[in-house]
Amino acid sequence: GDEGRRTIAPALRTMPNLKALGLYDNNIGEEGCRTIAPALRTMTNLEGFGLGDNNIGDEGLRTIAPALRTMPNLKKLFLSDNNIGDDSFAILCSRVLPEISLEYLYLNGNKIGNVGCQSLLELVNNGSLRSLIAFGLRSNPNISSELKEVFKRDWKAKGKDPRYLVF
Repeated sequence: GDEGRRTIAPALRTMPNLKALGLYDNNIGEEGCRTIAPALRTMTNLEGFGLGDNNIGDEGLRTIAPALRTMPNLKKLFLSDNNIGDDSFAILCSRVLPEISLEYLYLNGNKIGNVGCQSLLELVNNGSLRSLIAFGLRSNPNISSELKEVFKRDWKAKGKDPRYLVF
C-alpha cells in the first residue's frame, strides 16, 4: 500500500548491487510504479525482477519501462497478473526488450491480445530476442488461437523449445 511504497523506494536506492528483487502481491499499482521507478533506474545490476500481482496496469508499465532499459543484466522479468494491455506491452516490446537480454519473460493473467502478441512475435522473428528461453502468456484470453499457432511454429523454427512457450 501507500506506506510500503514510501518506505521501499528510498531503501531500493541504497541497494544498487542487488541481483534479484521480488515485489510480488504488494498492491503497488500505478502510483507505486511512479514512486519506485526512480529507484529502479539505479539498480543496474538486477538480474531478476518480479512485480507480479500488483495491478500496475498500462500506466504502471509505461512508468517503469525506462528503468528496465537501464538493467543490462536483467535475465528474468515477471509481470504476471497486472492488468497490462496491448498498448503498454507494445511499448515494452519496441523500446525495452530489444535493449536487454531477457531469458525468461512471464506475462500470464494480463489483458494482452493479438496486437501485443504480434509485437513480441516480430521480435522473436527478427532475432531481437535470441536469448529468450521461456515465455508465458497464459490467461490472456484476447489472443487468437491462429496467432498462438503461428507463434508456436515460429518459436520452434528459431530452435526454441516449445515446452517453454506457454499460452
